[in-house]
Amino acid sequence: MTPGQEVILLMIIAGPVLVALLIITLPVTALLARWVSSSIVTGTLAALGSVVAAAAVGMLWHGGR
Repeated sequence: MTPGQEVILLMIIAGPVLVALLIITLPVTALLARWVSSSIVTGTLAALGSVVAAAAVGMLWHGGR
């Protein structure tokens, strides 16, 4: 596989995962912003929450196979 093909394959595989993380992160950030006054803490918690949610979905998907 050439390096160009590897990049295209990575974009095909990683693209949906990144979009899903963004879809999860946006509402979590909006909800956390109401309760947490620090934007740094809000962003960190939102990112952590989206990674945990993505891991949970991945485990459910893998367990169902």
